[in-house]
Amino acid sequence: MLLIDTPPLPRTAPDGAFPYGTAVLLATDAARPRRPGARGGAPLLALAFPHRGGGSRALLVPLDRLGLPADVVRRAAPRLRASPLHGLVRAHLQRIADDAAGLSADPGAAALGAATVELVRALLVSAATGGGSGPPVRPDTLVARVRAHVARHLTDPGLTPAAVARAHGVSVRQLYKAFAAAGASLEQEVIAQRLEAARARLVSPAGRQRSIAATARACGFADPSHFARRFRAAYGTSPREWQRTAATR
Repeated sequence: MLLIDTPPLPRTAPDGAFPYGTAVLLATDAARPRRPGARGGAPLLALAFPHRGGGSRALLVPLDRLGLPADVVRRAAPRLRASPLHGLVRAHLQRIADDAAGLSADPGAAALGAATVELVRALLVSAATGGGSGPPVRPDTLVARVRAHVARHLTDPGLTPAAVARAHGVSVRQLYKAFAAAGASLEQEVIAQRLEAARARLVSPAGRQRSIAATARACGFADPSHFARRFRAAYGTSPREWQRTAATR
């Protein structure tokens, strides 16, 4: 995933520009995006949006990261605004653009990037099905939205199933059902993201000066003993051993 500055974009797209609220597929070599048909590397999805600070930004995502057929992306590209997810995704991208430097340096940056790709995927799936006028949106659309929500609220100890369900206008039962259909678990998703954030923080310069309990609390774990057990189960070592090993590298 790559966020780049672009020239100011018009509301309608002349040749070579990306219109607001739509997407295009590109071929690319290195950092030089090009239109489909030109020789180059793997295809990219380019999603353009206006930046509140002025000008425009474009999010570039390799097509293989989305896990969607090219025909689905092409069908969705001109219909993104019709999707009920459009405003959510646009606001999410604008928030990232507002603090791109700070977020990229955060220990949770990788999880945020993965959640953003999932959110874009959900938007494409929704738009490709007609924004509600066609076949039902796949359950993993909700899952993708929730994963992005979890990444944004990772340190909140009140990130409960009920709170997540309320934030997305569904019942807890619907939430669990969507995750089950995607072969996933909401509880495991939250814990996995928190563990990964804690793992990165423990070996950061600031994290090495903090206690294990403080890092656990900062990543949403109320009980340091529970955190230590889950950390060992996930990574085969204790938080302290991980911190010490990283310090000797």
